[in-house]
Parts: sequence; C-alpha cells; structure tokens
Amino acid sequence: MEMTVGVKLWLGLFIGGLPRLGWLLWWWNELWYVAPLQARCSATGTNLPPGHMGFPLLGEMLTFLWYFKILRRPNEFINSKRRKYGDGVGMYRTHLFGSPSIIACFPSINKFIFQSDDKFILKWPQVDLTGPASLVAVHGKSHARLRSYILNAINRPDALRRIDLHVQPRMVAARAPIVGAEGLQNTKGLESDCVDSIYLHTNPENFEDPMCFNPDRWNEPARPGTYQVFGGGSRICAGNMLARIELALFLHHLSVGYKWELLNPDVEMVYLPHPIPPLFHIQYRLR
Repeated sequence: MEMTVGVKLWLGLFIGGLPRLGWLLWWWNELWYVAPLQARCSATGTNLPPGHMGFPLLGEMLTFLWYFKILRRPNEFINSKRRKYGDGVGMYRTHLFGSPSIIACFPSINKFIFQSDDKFILKWPQVDLTGPASLVAVHGKSHARLRSYILNAINRPDALRRIDLHVQPRMVAARAPIVGAEGLQNTKGLESDCVDSIYLHTNPENFEDPMCFNPDRWNEPARPGTYQVFGGGSRICAGNMLARIELALFLHHLSVGYKWELLNPDVEMVYLPHPIPPLFHIQYRLR
C-alpha cells in the first residue's frame, strides 16, 4: 500500500528533525547557562572552565552514574574530562543533580576554595536534622563563635586527654563481653562526601598506588594540599583531632587484642550516596 503524500511529508519532517532536536537538546544547557556567562565575561577576558553541561534537567547524570554505579570507577569521571579538555586550571564545568556545577580537582584550587568561604558560601539543601543554628548552617561571626565552643569542648589537648581517660578503660572492659567468642561481624566503612575529594585521595599523582593498603605511606607527610579528608579553611572539621584519637584507639585495640581475618577481601566499593564498602565479613577472636 503506497503511502500518501502527507504521510511521506510528516515522516520526512520527523526523520529530518531528529538530528536537529538531538543537537538542540545536547547544547541546551550550554546555551541556557554558559552563553550568558561568556557574554558577561568576554569584557574582562575571563574564561570559563572547560566542560559540557549535557542534556536539559539530566545534565551529565547518566555519565556520572555510569562511572559511579556501573563501572564503580569514580576517578574515571574526572579522568575522562582531563583527557578531553586537558588539565587547564584543574576545574571543569558540568551539570549534576539538577544544578550547574564546577568540579575542582587540583589541590591548589581546593585550598583556594576552602580558604575563601566569603566567596564560596556553604549551603546545604536541608538542615532539618542538624537545625538552622548548627555549625554547618551558620556563617560569619556566629560560625566562628560556635566553632570555638566545640573546639574547646572536644578538640583541645586537655579535652582530648579527658576523653581518652574516660573512653579507653571502657573499651578494654567491653572487649570480653562483646566479642569474647569467634564469630562473623558486619560493618561499614567511613564516609566521604565530595566527588573531587574521592579523586584527590585516590589519584596516583598524589599517592603512590593509592588503592593499596599501605600504612607505611604515612611515615612521610603527604604533599601539601593532597590530604583533605577533614576539609580545610574555617570549615575544617571541628572534631578532626577527636576523630584521629578515636581511630587510633580503635586500631590499637583491634590489632593488639584480636586476631582477625577479612573473609571476602574482593568485595567492591559502593560510591553512591557515599563511598562505603558493602557489608563485609570479618572473622575474629581474642588473642
């Protein structure tokens, strides 16, 4: 049955329009967000970071999820940009989680951002759990005052000494009743919360063989700006010394008081919503 002229016309328009529609969708975010900025910056000679903002609404989320959820190789998300656009100034534009974004992945850039909280205001989507007057939600003098209270309470040497004297005997006393028998235990790893933080700490340019468990690497100080697990600037974690003490006590009692073995060493990391290993099994017994 022969197609009518009208059907052929509509079919031709549809097939011919698909490439144009795809082109428009691919460049929509660039036209909507980047073009106006470039027009304003051209007068001062300022250049925007290289990159691409992907499709409307989705942005680069499909690419992001491909590297983080499917391949489980989050570093390749940034490495792909480095291969395509070069290192430049260590920043790339993108569109993630519904917002135009800039990814900063070089130590010097991260340091500048951490130390310029007057230019880069920290904002959380929701502060219902912590409260509007919490340390993460306040700024300026209110933040400095609240931070000083917390530092004096948990992060000064005398405060840490009191915490150690209070906690360590309880840890020793709790060893036998809690884990006196051999068994299996499920646990989870530490959390991180930044794409660029993951890249910074697992980049072979910053740490030799970064995915290998090698405590001896810390016998020498890390290169300046490459170790930022607690953030930096005025927003550096107020309890960073307390966290170090807790980890030191835990690792001390774990290594001295127990024999343990990881039963599924090939377990893969999960990187969303935070980098954690899936449930892994540890077999342990008292020495």
